[in-house]
Amino acid sequence: MKTIDKRTNFLKECIADSLLRLLETKDFESITITEITKLANVGRATYYRYFPTKEAVIVFKLQYMLEEWENQLPEPLRKKQPPTMEGAVAFMTFFYVNDQLFKQLYQNRLLHLLLEAFYGFFEKSIEPEEELSPFIQAFHIFGMFGMIREWVRTGMEVTPEEITIIMFKDALQREELLTKRRPRSTNCL
Repeated sequence: MKTIDKRTNFLKECIADSLLRLLETKDFESITITEITKLANVGRATYYRYFPTKEAVIVFKLQYMLEEWENQLPEPLRKKQPPTMEGAVAFMTFFYVNDQLFKQLYQNRLLHLLLEAFYGFFEKSIEPEEELSPFIQAFHIFGMFGMIREWVRTGMEVTPEEITIIMFKDALQREELLTKRRPRSTNCL
């Protein structure tokens, strides 16, 4: 990685970490750019060079966290298609260990930014030559987001293992329904 890229990432992380630190004690709407830049020890010009909005800061941080998580996975679990139970548990554990962040985002009505972060993170996981890949990608991203949103909304009381079992059990039941042949009815309506 070039020195300039390292510096850029460092500054972006400083800004993002400062916003998240402020979010621990203040509502998102009341946090100012001045407060973020002061805490991050950067100028407003630096802030606006990298981020047009506070929401963009959060999306960056979520994507960065997901990429860091993925880079720390053992090689066999990275980009495994279709996902394994072990990989799915590891993914859900990422949210579980960062539960305070996701609860703060939910309380501030910002959890929807996870959708944008998911698109940035998962865009490389579906083969572009697949004709329906944008639809398949949207189906998986929105489904995953919906599961995580409900998990956060209900306080994340269910363990990563339990939420993964729920997810896989539902997927298997749906697959079973799709593969069963329905008998044709001879009754006319």
